[in-house]
Formats: sequence, C-alpha cells, structure tokens
Amino acid sequence: MGAQKTRISVGFLFFIVFLLSSSPVTAAYFYYDWASAQKVADPAGDANLSGETSYDGRDILAAYQAYDAGHLYFRIDLASAPSSVFPPGYANTYGIYIDSKPGVGADSSNMYVPGTLAGIDFIISSDLNFDKFSRMIWDPEFQVWRVDEFKSSSGLQFQASMNEGTTLEWRVLDGDGAKHIGNSFTWWAGTMLPSDGSAKKTYDLTSATDPPSTPVPIPSAVWLLGSGIIGLIGLKRRKTVKG
Repeated sequence: MGAQKTRISVGFLFFIVFLLSSSPVTAAYFYYDWASAQKVADPAGDANLSGETSYDGRDILAAYQAYDAGHLYFRIDLASAPSSVFPPGYANTYGIYIDSKPGVGADSSNMYVPGTLAGIDFIISSDLNFDKFSRMIWDPEFQVWRVDEFKSSSGLQFQASMNEGTTLEWRVLDGDGAKHIGNSFTWWAGTMLPSDGSAKKTYDLTSATDPPSTPVPIPSAVWLLGSGIIGLIGLKRRKTVKG
C-alpha cells in the first residue's frame, strides 16, 4: 500500500511540473520570472528630455530584457498608468529600440528614433491605446522602415490586472537572419512622440544596455518540485530495498 501511495505522489508531482512548464503563468503573461531577468533602473521624474513637464504616464522607472530557447522578452514599468488626463498624462509611443547590426540602422534624424540614438535596426513599440503593436526593421538599402516584417510570435500583453496598467510586455522570436534581432545587441527603452523635425518629442530614455551572456535560470518553483520528486523516488527505492 505504501509503495502504491508513493507511485501516486510521484505521478502527481510530475503532472504539476508538466503544467508549470507548458502553461503560461497568468500573473505575468509571457515571462513570469522577471526577478532573475536583466533590469535597468531609470530615475523617477525625468520624463522631460524635450524640456516639457515630466508626467508619470511618460516616466519609465525600469526596463527588463530576458530570453529563453526561442524568444526575446522586453518589459517597461511606468510611474503611472497612461491617461488622457494630465497628470498622469501619456506618451504617444512606448518602445524598445535595438541596435544589433553594426554599421547600419537609423539615427535620431528619423522620426521614429528618440533622443540622440543611432544605429537602430529594430523597434518594438505600442501606441497610447495599447491596441497597436508595431514591429519595424530598418532597410539600409532604401533607408526606410519596413513595418511588420521582422519576426514576431505574438502581440503586446498588458498587465493591467497585476500592476494597475503600469507594465508593458513584448515577446519576439529569437534567432539569426535579416528579420531576427539575433543574440548580440544593445537596447534602450523609451517614451516619445514620433514626428518630423522639431515636432518630435523624446520624453524618457533609459541608458544603453547589452543582454547578459548567461541563460535565465529555471524558475525556483520548478526546482523545488523537482527536488521533491527526487526525494520521493529515493524514498521509494529505500523501501523497496528494505522489503
């Protein structure tokens, strides 16, 4: 009877591990172990790079980047949920700006590139209403952005239920080739108003960040359950030997 209970317990734990590894965690949609991801902090109250008032709906507090076997993940945390009411206000575009191809890319003279950035090859962004997920790759031959051409596995996920509208997440396919970001790049998170000439506004921009070379660890819950399984298997073997 004891051996049968052990077999049931081991089978149940394997089932739980399978669910954790194959199903998304609703609390964070795409990538739930943000505590172990690369993070770049940004000062509060600095969303005034264009000389305007710093509104919380434009103010980035932190940005994150992570990856797994097939995807790249990005996240922006804002000081306040964007709103058409000022304050907290809003930015027209919330985005991730990526330099992954040396010697090419758009610079700040382009309406979609914030601040004084240069060499931007990919832009992942969302507009104010968070219902438009833009994916753009720079075409160095024709010096234009090609919209919706680089590989994306899914659109924007908005974590209103978890962070009251202050968190944005994106997920895109990882890999090599002209339409993939690749594994070596520099990235920035920014809020801005895209436009031609002096009408363009950059509200907030994080510092340049390179992704870490070490892989993201397996979530601690999976390790814990795995340890439990190993312990139960060992207990079962001990009882079998004694019998």
